[in-house]
Amino acid sequence: MDQEGQPLLSKDFQQVLLATASGNNSSWTERAVLNNESTDAVKHEPALGQNDVFDLDPLSFDKWVPFLRRALDKNQLDPVIDELENSIEDNFQGLELQLLQDSQMNDKLETSIDEIANIQGMVQDTLSSEISKFQIRLSESANELIVKKQMYVNNKKISLKISEATILITKVVRILELSSKCQELITERKFFKVLQNLDSLEKLYLQEFKNYNFQFLIEIYNSIPFLQKVTKDECINLIRNSLNLNLGKNLIKVGQEFVAIYENELLPQWLETRSKMKLTNFKFNSPIEISMRDESFLAKLNLGEFFQLDDFHDSIMIFQNLNELSVLSGEFNKEYELRKTKLMYPLIWKKNKTAAYQMDSLLRGTGTTPGSTAHDVSTDDPFTQSLSLHFLQDYFLKILGFLLYDINLNKATEFILVDNNYNSTNEFWDGLMDRLSPYLSYFIDEKLKTEEDMIKLKDFLCIYVAILENFKLNIEPLYKILVSIFEKFCSVSLRAFDDEFQILLNDDDFMPLSINDKTLYEKVLKICWMKEGEHLSLPDPTNGEPFAVTLPFSPLYPMTCTLAKKTYSKITAFLSIFYRHELHTLNNILVKTMDDIFNDIVNKKIRSKLESTSREEIAQILVNLDYFIIAAKEFSNFMTRENILQNPDMEIRLSSIKYLAESRKLAETKLIELIDSKISDILETIEIDWQITEVRQDPDISIIDLAQFLEMMFASTLQNLPYSVQTLLIFREFDSLTRQFMGLLLHDTPSTITHESIMNFEVDVNYLESIIPRIFPSTPGTIDSNGYQSPMTPSTPTFPNANGVDAPTLFENNIKSLEATFMELKQCIELLKTQGKDYNEPEIRLRKYSRIRQEDAALLLSKIQHFVSSVEGANGDDTSFKVSSGFLDPGTSGIYATCSRRHERQAAQELQLLFEEKFQELYGDIKEGEDESENDEKKDLSIEDQIKKELQELKGEETGKDLSSGETKKKDPLAFIDLNCECVTFCKTRKPIVPEEFVLSIMKDLADPKNMVKRTRYVQKLTPITYSCNAKMEQLIKLANLVIGPHFHDPSNVKKNYKFAVEVTRRNFNTIERMDIINQVVKLVNKEGSEFNHTVDLKNYDKLILVECFKSNIGMCVVDGDYKTKYRKYNVQQLYESKFRKDEDKSVKQ
Repeated sequence: MDQEGQPLLSKDFQQVLLATASGNNSSWTERAVLNNESTDAVKHEPALGQNDVFDLDPLSFDKWVPFLRRALDKNQLDPVIDELENSIEDNFQGLELQLLQDSQMNDKLETSIDEIANIQGMVQDTLSSEISKFQIRLSESANELIVKKQMYVNNKKISLKISEATILITKVVRILELSSKCQELITERKFFKVLQNLDSLEKLYLQEFKNYNFQFLIEIYNSIPFLQKVTKDECINLIRNSLNLNLGKNLIKVGQEFVAIYENELLPQWLETRSKMKLTNFKFNSPIEISMRDESFLAKLNLGEFFQLDDFHDSIMIFQNLNELSVLSGEFNKEYELRKTKLMYPLIWKKNKTAAYQMDSLLRGTGTTPGSTAHDVSTDDPFTQSLSLHFLQDYFLKILGFLLYDINLNKATEFILVDNNYNSTNEFWDGLMDRLSPYLSYFIDEKLKTEEDMIKLKDFLCIYVAILENFKLNIEPLYKILVSIFEKFCSVSLRAFDDEFQILLNDDDFMPLSINDKTLYEKVLKICWMKEGEHLSLPDPTNGEPFAVTLPFSPLYPMTCTLAKKTYSKITAFLSIFYRHELHTLNNILVKTMDDIFNDIVNKKIRSKLESTSREEIAQILVNLDYFIIAAKEFSNFMTRENILQNPDMEIRLSSIKYLAESRKLAETKLIELIDSKISDILETIEIDWQITEVRQDPDISIIDLAQFLEMMFASTLQNLPYSVQTLLIFREFDSLTRQFMGLLLHDTPSTITHESIMNFEVDVNYLESIIPRIFPSTPGTIDSNGYQSPMTPSTPTFPNANGVDAPTLFENNIKSLEATFMELKQCIELLKTQGKDYNEPEIRLRKYSRIRQEDAALLLSKIQHFVSSVEGANGDDTSFKVSSGFLDPGTSGIYATCSRRHERQAAQELQLLFEEKFQELYGDIKEGEDESENDEKKDLSIEDQIKKELQELKGEETGKDLSSGETKKKDPLAFIDLNCECVTFCKTRKPIVPEEFVLSIMKDLADPKNMVKRTRYVQKLTPITYSCNAKMEQLIKLANLVIGPHFHDPSNVKKNYKFAVEVTRRNFNTIERMDIINQVVKLVNKEGSEFNHTVDLKNYDKLILVECFKSNIGMCVVDGDYKTKYRKYNVQQLYESKFRKDEDKSVKQ
């Protein structure tokens, strides 16, 4: 590698070498200077040698090491050494020159040192002189300084005293400023700052001036309590002013704004949301509705925007700082109670022994005393006189404003002013409602009349309740008022329904509804409740037939259905938006209202029409009642599905269904009675000559009239009845008819009858039997699939129809069943025709005469055989007789007895035993003197002779003679008479029996709790009659005077003015109206000139006048008040059952 062009000593190495050399030179130079500075050093130290000049610092070698090592690494050490030597030679040449220059310099320095030594001496002399002068002057200055320092210390003390005086004056000025500021702040009504300044003033005085005797400061300090009192008084005045501001007209305004926001913003928003989202089951103010409210509307309800309460905050802070919060609370409560008193006006407490406590309780929000009763509402009360819808709305708005103010005040003051009573607002509200509720109830009952006012009050109070509920106040008292309003609304709706239904009832024609318009027909079907799947066959328009449909019910039914649905919709609409609580109670009211509609109005008003004597009207009422029953059932189902409780498991069943069914049953009974009465009247016109010797080919004209009446009645008058009812009536009437003809044949025929009369009687009976197919549908198959029958009545929903039954079979079965009712009568006729020739043969008797009882057969055979044996037949009997209809003669005394149906004979047997025992107990055995030979004579007679003898005795009963002997016979005091009336029998009595006393004695025995033996099975009720008369008003007057005189007008028997009632029972009787009988009897009891003043009392009477009307007879008696209470209206069954229940209860307790 070519190194000639490159220096072997790097630039850095050269610099290190130079630095080392220069360093050594400078070290030497420095040492030389130091030696020259001291003469002693120069004299005594040895001179530096040449070797010392070139001594190198060991550290210099350390600096060379890196460069030398690098040269070794590159094998350049020798060249480096050479280079170094060359460099040293060059440097030594410069060094020699420098040393020469330094020696010259050295000489100059030695010269300079001598001169400096001379100068030093001169300076020392001068300095010594000057120092002496300076010390002299310094001593003088020190003395002067001591004097000035003493003066300064004195001045400093004076300055401190001045500063202290300045500070004190400043504090005095501060006290004066605070005192003045307090006055200004009081004027500016910044009382909390006044209190702060007073505190500062007091602290400043006590800290700084307590030991000073400054009179004006003492006066200022002594004025602090006065200023505090002024501050407290002004705070209380501020509270009063705040109450005046917030509790004045502002209350009504606040209440109006809150109600307006709820009514005009929140409610419409909810109704719209509910309609869109189909939330009809949720009410206003429900959690769902609250969660969906617009926040912008809620922001308007911030109470802080309505009331200013800053004065309260300042006052509380002031009194808290003064530790006199109880004083503020007391003063506030006094003022607040006064405001509440004014707020409640004109509502005041009545002045009584507890009035003061009750007023204090209300004002303090603690309610009334436990167990205290509600206050009576006086019409003279100012609050009562002020009651109106507008007044109540304003009053409640004012109360609402106060409640909101009270809530806001308590929350803002953290309930400090009410002793931390967090329920104070609720307690005041409860106490107020406790006093206000009677007035509200009075207003609802007496002054709230129209539905419009009820809806207004309801809407207002419901909004009110929603506000109270949202502010956690007790809504129960006011909600009870809302329930009362709903009850009143239901009551008014009920009256409105009653009025409209009465108009509909008066306008109803009680005829089937005929419709000639298909649209109207379809509308009627939508309105009315019909049987499921029920429909009528409509005319075929393609055949050109005009549209004409006749529905079984009258126009009253669809109009009533419409009215009921309208009323129900109106009532439920009343509840639909707001009512959320006590749904069970509301549902019960709703159900009761609908029950009252169907029972108290529809049922009872229709039932009152059953007093009619028109068979057509009664028949149509029966049909209408059938449909009203199905309407009540369907309405029950509808209310179950749509119940306001929204409970799918709830079942609602109107109790009116049962009462409508009872009315329907009564209508059926009434219809039967009318038909029976008419048939009885016709039968009375029938005369049969049992001694006739000619045979007729045609029936008697009276029989033809009877048959025509039956055909006309069932084919036209009763054609709208349900098929089953018609069938029942047909069977009922023909059964009654055949029984009466049987009674005629057995008991009302003379002792001898001709064979021709029997043939004629057979013609009449056969004619009656022949009309049966004409009464039933004449053409088989006329019953359609829905049970409607043509030309007779269609079936109605509550009756079984003919579904699934073959029409011809049904027709044939009905005909056969009805013809069977004539079986016994026809067998009797056949027996008479054959004169009983084959009756003694058992096989023939069972086959031909199976329906005839043995005693009846003997009686009939005696009549026809006696005629055969005595051709002339002269025994004094009349030749013509009327059909027995069970009439009672005028003047008859006795006892009516009701019994189970078809058990009249058994009931009579039970009573005969009972009556005979009681007769023997009361009057003794009057038959003891009867000749026993008479009994022996009866034993020797044949059956036919015994029957004949009994019939003769019955014929001679009225004359008192035995027809067989012509001698006078002793009259039996007890004789049972067959009235030919279902469920009723009659026992005729003679002296010495007094019917009312006789029956009363029996009832006393039966009512004895020790007597648990049941003597009767079929007997139900006993009714005594003292006397009886014909069914004429003049005869009734005579009868009443005879019967009631001893009980009401005889001074020897009557000791006081009685409360009395009149009870009329009518059976097969339509001669005199019920109310005419009652009015006439009451008039006779309170006749002019009587010294007694008896009054009518239908419940708690002392005497009861019983009037029994049967056909053409009227019976009467008077019983005591225990007739109803103790003896259960002389009902034997009920009397025994009551004893049995009491005994059973006693056993259970034991």
